[in-house]
Amino acid sequence: MTRVTGRQAIQRLLRGLRRRWARSAASYRYGVAERAVVGAVSKRKPVVRLLLVSDGAEYTSEQQFAPLIRHQRALRRELGIVFRMISQEAALARPGAFFLDYDVVGLKLSFRSKPGDVEKALAHLRKVVDRTTTKLVYFDGDDDQSMQWPNVCEAVDLYVKKHGFADISAYRKAYRATANETKINNLTDYVARLAGDDVPDQTVTSVPVGDECLGKLHVGWNIALDDKIEQLVARPGEAGAQVRSIDILCRAHVPPEAWIAPMRSSAIEAVTRLSSRFNVLAPRSRVSQEEYNLELTRSRICVSPIGYGELCWRDFEAILSGCLLVKPSMDHITTKPNIFVPHSTYIPVNWDYSDLEEKCAFYLENEAERAALASRARSTLLNGLTEEWFLREFSELMARLIPSETSAVRREKAPASAGLSVTFPPAAG
Repeated sequence: MTRVTGRQAIQRLLRGLRRRWARSAASYRYGVAERAVVGAVSKRKPVVRLLLVSDGAEYTSEQQFAPLIRHQRALRRELGIVFRMISQEAALARPGAFFLDYDVVGLKLSFRSKPGDVEKALAHLRKVVDRTTTKLVYFDGDDDQSMQWPNVCEAVDLYVKKHGFADISAYRKAYRATANETKINNLTDYVARLAGDDVPDQTVTSVPVGDECLGKLHVGWNIALDDKIEQLVARPGEAGAQVRSIDILCRAHVPPEAWIAPMRSSAIEAVTRLSSRFNVLAPRSRVSQEEYNLELTRSRICVSPIGYGELCWRDFEAILSGCLLVKPSMDHITTKPNIFVPHSTYIPVNWDYSDLEEKCAFYLENEAERAALASRARSTLLNGLTEEWFLREFSELMARLIPSETSAVRREKAPASAGLSVTFPPAAG
């Protein structure tokens, strides 16, 4: 059982209170009132009102909103953005007049949602949201890069992913999966090919994404900004001050029936083969989060295989703990903050791990280079976890929704109760 210190208990309590406050209607009303006063006194940017609608079904997906809650005050004071969070059920019960108060409406649904329920939510928003004054955004917090429902992308103004394909043409491809899988993406396709599932009746395929939807795609922030990683940053102790007695750590076992098992088992097998040469830890049993964190701080290299998505918490946990991250090549991914710069912040290996021993041996025999690369990765990650970094990224997202040239039009058309537009810096790229 994980021991919880008094300080950790207080931090958890404060985080819980912060989340409850951020999600409350009172918080939203307070933010609007504060911005009205500030705007009247200092003539700063007017308020932009954001409504976030979610079914709350998937914790990892919901974490896409974690930095908004964490930086709620800075978003309000620096960018003039005030947000409110309500459930999908509550949103479906609201009339059109309710949505007039918002400049942007964001939607988030579980990847397990039935197509009929997805269409029901979209139909309601199309009916009640005035698209001449209010923008629609879909926040896709799933682990992979795919767009599960093309009709969602078609219905919104912007589609926000946690990471995407570096080559946009990858979205135009159809991917395969075994017939009982909910998601279909490049990873299910990879596993299907490993298994030799070439018989049509054994697989299902995805629908390629069209150019119109690709123009709406926006890569936002990744899971580095999740609460779990933020809590790890806040813990006391220096990552570089540990005695590292474990050469290679690979804690990645999953049940054999899991569809990701072939990708995980190949990593574990490759690492285990190095045990005659190095001190390797590749267990199949589970441990507490506290013990796992200690393993990371005692390890020189962490091998992090692919799972339900290319990115996982392990990548960021390893880097914050001072490990050198070794991972199947991520060249096909674009993500922010980008800790996947080859041979600069991580070491890429072939997806079949055929070069794992060569790569690990070099850095285990050259500690200074291993430590320097691990330190550079940690600095890169810590920079991406700052308030300033997130405000800049969110500004770029909002710039695609409310560009400065539409401000006058929005002020003229918006109802009296609606938030005014704001000028943001131009979006990057």
